[in-house]
Amino acid sequence: MTTWVISIDMAADGPLGEQHDMVLASVQPFLESLPRRPAGRAGSVLASELLSSAGIRETNRYLLLVDVDKPSPRSLRMLAEELTTVLPAGTNVSVLGEFDSVARAPKSQLLAW
Repeated sequence: MTTWVISIDMAADGPLGEQHDMVLASVQPFLESLPRRPAGRAGSVLASELLSSAGIRETNRYLLLVDVDKPSPRSLRMLAEELTTVLPAGTNVSVLGEFDSVARAPKSQLLAW
């Protein structure tokens, strides 16, 4: 399994909370459609996760993680291009690349402080 990582940045143009809601309304149906698409179109998507920056911020910044079992640079580029069409105008979408897992710790080994 490979994880595609895409960065999404939206400059402040009004209240960030409203922009955040607009991004979610645009992106969620798009992400939900990915696992149902043919492998050639979207790289056989297994799952996706949208992470939002936390804390005090001047922009809405996100990382999109897309797990695929048939990765290809072409499919990743096509996905990023299509993502720009569903997001509000002025949103910057950047492909960070394809990543393979090299280590993972089970939750049971994490210590609570």
